[in-house]
Amino acid sequence: MASPTEPLSALSRFTKLSRSTYLLSPPSSQSPSSPRVTIILLFWMNASPRHISKYLFTYLTLHPHARILYILTSSADFLHKGSSRAQRQRVSHAVSVLRAAAKEIEEEGAGEIHIHVFSNGGCMTLQYLAAGYADVTGGEAVPAKSLIFDSAPGKADRGRMSSSYKAFAYGFPRFWLARWASSVVIVLWILVMFVSVNVLGLESPVERMRRAINDRNLVGGERRCYIYSETDELIKAGDVEEHARDARERGNGVVEMERFEGTAHVAHMRGDPERYWAIVRRVQGVEVLN
Repeated sequence: MASPTEPLSALSRFTKLSRSTYLLSPPSSQSPSSPRVTIILLFWMNASPRHISKYLFTYLTLHPHARILYILTSSADFLHKGSSRAQRQRVSHAVSVLRAAAKEIEEEGAGEIHIHVFSNGGCMTLQYLAAGYADVTGGEAVPAKSLIFDSAPGKADRGRMSSSYKAFAYGFPRFWLARWASSVVIVLWILVMFVSVNVLGLESPVERMRRAINDRNLVGGERRCYIYSETDELIKAGDVEEHARDARERGNGVVEMERFEGTAHVAHMRGDPERYWAIVRRVQGVEVLN
């Protein structure tokens, strides 16, 4: 499969499976001598086509014969469709693709699944993808070969309310009235979460997510890598490092931490693309696969 010549052109190669799920699945005849690789990208909340195309463009070069699936996440997915049932429905097409990839590996004895997750939005998607996969397989964990966490996962306690607001604000409409209305809805939602966690003592959705994606009964993986920075305004470096240490203690394979300097939220690739993609190649074993 020829690689696209411009990042935005990469988007046109994907088939839309649902409102938020897109798939590229080249014919198996194009890679007769290589095991099938499946790449799953779970993008951050309200990620723009211009931004995601840069990741897809490079992945098409790194894994030219791979099946590539990506899932988008919007503010509405959490504000209006945040129930477990709605979230599992949102990722249902992705679950089917994941299950098909896992069956290929089981039947052929070869193939790999690599998952690349961005921000808390992508981690939330991973949580429900894993839950949906467990539902259809009778409790099996997602059989990932590797996981990369970019700018994630963070926390959402009382000291991080402003970060939660900023995360949602990325997707605000430009028109001032719609932007104001969206802002009011976000503030009310954050207040409800604050009361639920700090007054009623309930577990926050973010803490539930952090626990779930470190549960080997839900998310497997021989190797995982956390890419983060001290200058990320939304996700604190200490929160990422704490999750990585917990993953290591739980026996989640080889756990690496790659700390960047001076880069912003989900902007580590833009800040140092050479280092970023070298990490991806190493974690996914691209030199061996291709």
